[in-house]
Amino acid sequence: MQSKALLSALLLCASCAACFRNETTHFEMSVPDMTRDADVARIRSAVSDMLEKRTITAFEADPAARRIVCSFNNRELGECNLLLAVARAGYDANDWKALPSDKAAREKAIPR
Repeated sequence: MQSKALLSALLLCASCAACFRNETTHFEMSVPDMTRDADVARIRSAVSDMLEKRTITAFEADPAARRIVCSFNNRELGECNLLLAVARAGYDANDWKALPSDKAAREKAIPR
């Protein structure tokens, strides 16, 4: 009887531990064309919905280093969602390339 109680307690502990899951992912993007504050503002605008919904919990852009570091809820977003938003804003990010039309729109909005 005592072994049954011990086994039940162990199974309960194991099932509780299995339910715990880290839901926050920290992600870094290299954005070679992000060199000015205007570029940061355009990218921030592209991810603004995700920031408002708090699926992105932290967003820091460093134009001098040409990188973005962010944290997001991985149950609602994936890295590809962030890369796509940056590419749609007209910027290459990591291995994702912006479409030429997106780059042209960016150049029109933020002339160099």
